Amino acid sequence: MTKAPLVLCAALVACGTEFSTGGSGGTGGATSTTSTTTSSTTSTTASGGAGGQGGDATGGAGGAGLENCLDGVDNNGDSHVDCADPQCSAVGFACRPEPGPGWVGPIVLQDAALDCPARWPAAVMSGGASVTFAATVCGCTCGGAVDVTCDTVQNVGRYADAACNTASMLNQFPIGACTNLQNGASFGAIEVMPVPCSGGTCPPVPGVNKPPATWVEPSEACAPGGTPGGCDDGRCAPPGGASLVCVAKQGAQQACPAGYPTGRTIFTAMNDTRGCTACNCGPAAPGTCDTMLHFYANGTCAAPAGAVLPDDGVCTPMDPQEIFLSARPVLLGTNSATCEPSDPTPTGTVTAATPYTVCCM
Repeated sequence: MTKAPLVLCAALVACGTEFSTGGSGGTGGATSTTSTTTSSTTSTTASGGAGGQGGDATGGAGGAGLENCLDGVDNNGDSHVDCADPQCSAVGFACRPEPGPGWVGPIVLQDAALDCPARWPAAVMSGGASVTFAATVCGCTCGGAVDVTCDTVQNVGRYADAACNTASMLNQFPIGACTNLQNGASFGAIEVMPVPCSGGTCPPVPGVNKPPATWVEPSEACAPGGTPGGCDDGRCAPPGGASLVCVAKQGAQQACPAGYPTGRTIFTAMNDTRGCTACNCGPAAPGTCDTMLHFYANGTCAAPAGAVLPDDGVCTPMDPQEIFLSARPVLLGTNSATCEPSDPTPTGTVTAATPYTVCCM
């Protein structure tokens, strides 16, 4: 089975970064500034001081322009978009080199165990340098035997004493048929012998356990978002922080574009062909068919006498005063025949697939 590769998405959808700047106050007054920063926005408001001589008595009102650095729009009306806006460049947004056709990014590359950074929230690719795996654990068992052939009669030993010590009288009762005991019979003890069976087959029950395969040097790529602009040459992106800023292209060992000199190949899918050789069952070994012997108080097996004995070959004491007039052995539909299972061996392997070349600054 081949795991589908994760799609490296070129769309950039991330939280924007917003800023605001204050207007100019009246001449001469003191100016106070309040700044608030979160992971997604940075805002700054300025209040003008008191008006100076010849100025407005109330002082200049503070501005509140906000710039989203990843939406391709001049949000604060200063004629600068995203990376071209001083508010964005002041916190690390920059035009990254244009990698050329077929390359997607910028993205940041980091350890797969980490969550994507706040400014790079979209996980677009994960994988590793290679794959490691253990062989399949194979097993095989056999279900109960079917299509066995049971003997047609059941042997029953009749004894005069309760301990089965006296010479026995052997009766053979046809399986499923009613046997009239003529003038009736009583027993000191009785032994109902198992009914042999032969032939038959067993259904194989394979066991296939594939331990999970894992990546060597697992990594994850995260994208920012939106459609950032403001770059005459290159692509606008937030700062990478502790992560590498990279671009990616499908295919192994692609030549890295200018500005992204450090390349590596990351595989994003696994091709798992592991399995086992066939599980088979040999022919059923001879066993016995399970039966119960029923005795009756009349000669046509229509009046149960209450005596029902298993075919276990055990000496069973009986009431010598009780007279039985007929008997019928009944098949229960189960048997003790068994089959020998084969010993399957592991096959196949796991290979890394769907490579991407990732080149970083």
